[in-house]
Amino acid sequence: MSNIETLKRYYAAMEQHDWNTKRSLMCDDLRFRGPLMQANSADELLAGIKQFDCDVRFEDVEMIEKGDVVMSFFTFNITKPFQGKFRMAERVQFRQGKVQSSELLYDARAFPEMKPA
Repeated sequence: MSNIETLKRYYAAMEQHDWNTKRSLMCDDLRFRGPLMQANSADELLAGIKQFDCDVRFEDVEMIEKGDVVMSFFTFNITKPFQGKFRMAERVQFRQGKVQSSELLYDARAFPEMKPA
């Protein structure tokens, strides 16, 4: 499976709240950096995602792959706990077919204040 195919599965797992599949696509030592959250392991990232109890869809997805890096550009459509569409870019590094690191970029000022569910 290509890194792009893996990233598509990773996004689909988040949309479906399929945390076991999402976790299976991550390296244990995954590093995540974003405007509203950082994580230093796969389990820490999943715990951070789950606490907000969001329903999301990835729309208008475009991906470019170069070696072990995929650049992804997408519209993040949130329907719960609030509604909004946000354009984002993500740089994802892969190691042995799994997500090793992710840097997510977007304008966090457009988000309402998010609190754990």
